[in-house]
This record gives sequence, C-alpha cells and structure tokens, in this order.
Amino acid sequence: MIFIDQAVAEDNRLSTSFSLDSYSNYIWRGRDISKGFVLQPGIDLIEKQYGFNVMGNFDIKDAKLNELLYTLNYMTKSDDLALNFGLVYYEFTAHNHRDTMEAYVSMSAKFVVDAIFTIYYDFLEGKGGFFESDFSYSLPIGTLAKLKLASDFNMDMSNSLLGRGTKNQYFFNFYNGQLMASFIIKAANNFVIEPLAAYSYPLTKDAELNIKDEFFYGIRAKLAI
Repeated sequence: MIFIDQAVAEDNRLSTSFSLDSYSNYIWRGRDISKGFVLQPGIDLIEKQYGFNVMGNFDIKDAKLNELLYTLNYMTKSDDLALNFGLVYYEFTAHNHRDTMEAYVSMSAKFVVDAIFTIYYDFLEGKGGFFESDFSYSLPIGTLAKLKLASDFNMDMSNSLLGRGTKNQYFFNFYNGQLMASFIIKAANNFVIEPLAAYSYPLTKDAELNIKDEFFYGIRAKLAI
C-alpha cells in the first residue's frame, strides 16, 4: 500500500505529484488480492504540513477499478525524525467487501538505514490493528540513480480482515516479512521511475494459514509539478 511521502511541502506552497505504478500482482500485507497485473494511479497534494492522497487499483485481467484509497494526514519533522498522523479510507468498488477505515501514526528516522514504524487501527470492519516496521538503505549509482534495498517485518494485532490463526481465533502475532530491491532513476528534474522486485513471506504458523510466499515485480513512476 502506498501512502503520502513523509515530507513537508517546501516554502509552504501546494505541492502536487502524480504517480502510475504497475505490478505483476497486488500484494497487501502479504495477501495477494489481485488476479494478475495491476495498475495503480495516484495523486498527492501536500500543503504546509497537511497531505491528501488518492490511489486506485485497476485489475487488468478483470478490466475493473476494484479499489480506491483515500489518505488524509498531518506531518511534522525535525532533521532526522518525522511523525505522521492520518486516516485511510478503503473503498472497495468491485470486491464483495464492505468499505473500511483506519487511523494510523507513523514515525520515521534516518540513521545508518532509514527506518519507518507505523501502527494502523481499523475501527470499522477489522476491529484490530497492524504494525509495520520498514528498513531501507540506498546506495548511489552515478548522479542520477541509486540502488535501494528494503525489508519489512509486520505484525497482525487481532485484525479480523487478516484471518484466524492456529486456534481458530483472531491473533496478535508476527504476520509477514518482505524483501525488496529497486533502482530509483531520476529521468528528469521532476520525474522518477523505479523498477523493483520483491518477495513476501509469512513469519509464523498463524500467518501461514492466511498467506503464502509471494514473489512480485513492477515499476513505479512519479511526476512532481
């Protein structure tokens, strides 16, 4: 899932960016919720410390826009630390799921590696939380590209949307991990593309009842205006 960049708009002016991502399949918290290749268009609006994002998921095989995500957030940052508070509304336009909403708080820090820790709480349908810990390291390649290596370790916090565990109950336990490698290429001053490959896998027996090993790949493109 893609959220607003954890940054504050420069000079307190409205910052706008458009994105178009394509993936071999749509992996959300370790779960494959697509039928193959997907397109994910999006738009970010950031003014001062406030941000708004809309992202869609278009399943190519079904030729349907089956999900829309709306994110509203507030950001504050210092030199090496950023805090992000927000709401995410999930509109399932072609799934047999009820729409739902999450509140989240996220902290990011820049040290030897970049680290982001996020807690989500679904207060409509899931009635539970999800914790994400993301770590990444970027290595410059020339002046216009860099190699990014990332890993995630995530935890289900009794969220009913993520399934039941070995005791046939919603569980509080580690859920999935993910490894990713990508190239971030600055094609122009305001245009970036990022081909990537990733591998997601369950971390516990509880998780294995709901998700499996998944390999996927794709490319992201972002234009800032």
